[in-house]
Amino acid sequence: MDPNGYMDPELWGNLQCEIPLDLIFAKLPLREFFQLRVVCREWNRLASDREFLVAANPKPIQKLYFHLCRRGPDYQLHGLLTYTSWCKRWDYSCLGQHDELYSLVANQGLIYAPRAGDCNILRVFDIHSRIWYTLPRLDPELRILYDDKHFPVVALKVDTSSYPYEFEVIRAGGISPSPTPIISPSPTHIYNSRTNTWSVGKLTNIVDSPIKATCAQVSDALYVWSDLDYVYCYKITEDCWYTRDVAEDDDSFESWLTGIGAWKEKVYHVSSIRFGKYPNSWDELLMYEWDDEDLQWEEVDRMPPHLRDWLLDSCNDEHYAFEILSSHCDEWVLIYSYYYEVGNVNKYILYNLETKVWEIANIPDALVQPFLDDEETEFFYEPEHCYHRKKSRAWASMQATYRSHCDRDDEQQQVVQEKQPASLDDWSHFLDQL
Repeated sequence: MDPNGYMDPELWGNLQCEIPLDLIFAKLPLREFFQLRVVCREWNRLASDREFLVAANPKPIQKLYFHLCRRGPDYQLHGLLTYTSWCKRWDYSCLGQHDELYSLVANQGLIYAPRAGDCNILRVFDIHSRIWYTLPRLDPELRILYDDKHFPVVALKVDTSSYPYEFEVIRAGGISPSPTPIISPSPTHIYNSRTNTWSVGKLTNIVDSPIKATCAQVSDALYVWSDLDYVYCYKITEDCWYTRDVAEDDDSFESWLTGIGAWKEKVYHVSSIRFGKYPNSWDELLMYEWDDEDLQWEEVDRMPPHLRDWLLDSCNDEHYAFEILSSHCDEWVLIYSYYYEVGNVNKYILYNLETKVWEIANIPDALVQPFLDDEETEFFYEPEHCYHRKKSRAWASMQATYRSHCDRDDEQQQVVQEKQPASLDDWSHFLDQL
């Protein structure tokens, strides 16, 4: 491959005689796997062949893994951060651009992702098996309409007892369809992947639906938190929604809820508390547990001052806005600082809900790379539309491009180029590393 990212005809023209190319394709990281559907019709077909995908990925991704997802004015953060315990190695796979990133809901490695440009085309992506599920369209009279302020609340139930995972999508709220769309009680719609059908549940009065949401699953209940300070709870056996406004009445401090997760039948979240009205001045980072009886969050722990100061030290730059975000994986919670205006993530804290231990996560600097909204990616395009896109564009997009206020272009570009095989003799070693 030359420095401009184009294929060497001699190398790639003879590669299939030396190595089964579908083996290379199956071993590619997630983003490159879907980008390289444009190489040939066979790879494009394999990207949607469920039998091939399950055979190539016969087991779920080993934990720990964290789904990182946030969108800023110019940058998107969307990827999977994994940890391999035996070699103590962190890896990051970009999951690609999605125009409706605010509508994504993830649980147990499955991502609910409406299709960009048409939110009535509903899809679920399984990170473990790399299978895309396109859900049947709802009947027109049952669809929930959208505007700039009202989206349906979505909960994602995942059954991990079999593989690939089976799941249910539960949707409620939004605007009811009518000649003049109005806000009124609407039914709950439930999709079951086992039967590939929708069913209609009870009416609900949910109106102010979340734009940014996370989901947690506890036994018979699904919890959804939104950036509107609402906690939604869907009781599966009752087919009933409960809503709780958890916004604080005290104006003396501001709280950021940064994501929820479940462990041992409890729901948790990390809250960044800022007292007073001073920008970029944070006083506490707290761990909360949801109390189902009192319908409120209860503090169970708080980050030690020295770790809090270390995490927030890079966030005290008045020139860049930031958020403190979190992602959950069983008893582990990853807490990190994210400059959403310039696309930079550089400090991470791990918290264990079981042992109550806080520690710095030694994740390499610049490993997690948000990307500009205008960068090309084929990850969220349907397979049938992808092959006809210009092939050289996908190859060029595999060359790393980093745009942030940190000057690390040359260093990261050199690392990426050193990992690329230069000849046929290097491919066997390259495959062993994948």
